[in-house]
Amino acid sequence: MEVAGNWRGEYSYDPIEGVPSIPAIAFSMSIERSWLGSFAGVAIDDLGQGLPNHALIQGRTNRKIVRFRKTPEAFLTLGPAGARPASQFLQEELGTNLERGYPPPHILYQGQLDLAGERMSGTWVILPYRIILRALRKAVEFHETTGTWWAARIPKEPPPEGVA
Repeated sequence: MEVAGNWRGEYSYDPIEGVPSIPAIAFSMSIERSWLGSFAGVAIDDLGQGLPNHALIQGRTNRKIVRFRKTPEAFLTLGPAGARPASQFLQEELGTNLERGYPPPHILYQGQLDLAGERMSGTWVILPYRIILRALRKAVEFHETTGTWWAARIPKEPPPEGVA
């Protein structure tokens, strides 16, 4: 099924022990068809607080099944206070700075398209990962994080009258 086009939706976090619930986060995607059922595009998460986070997406469809990997450009952490850069989290929580840039983790999405191809929904996961802090001789572990998502196709606007 075809997923090329513009989409708008939300993703939510499953409950995380010890963390107050995180409100759903709005996002938009612009997807272009590649070849043999694959697609690529750009997503923008609206994290509030003036922190949009851009991401590249690459995926595949197989009939109604859709799978894609989202790679954010910024390494952000989310918590009760909202989104903040990982470097700020480490400074505030551990009193240290990142010695080097760390790539953000990939977010793996999977789901299904509805029969009309106008809505898709499913689950997402960020696999466990760690940051090595050599100055402190320790590692910061980030546990697997999961959630759900949905997106609806944004209808194409008709051209203005008199424009072909």
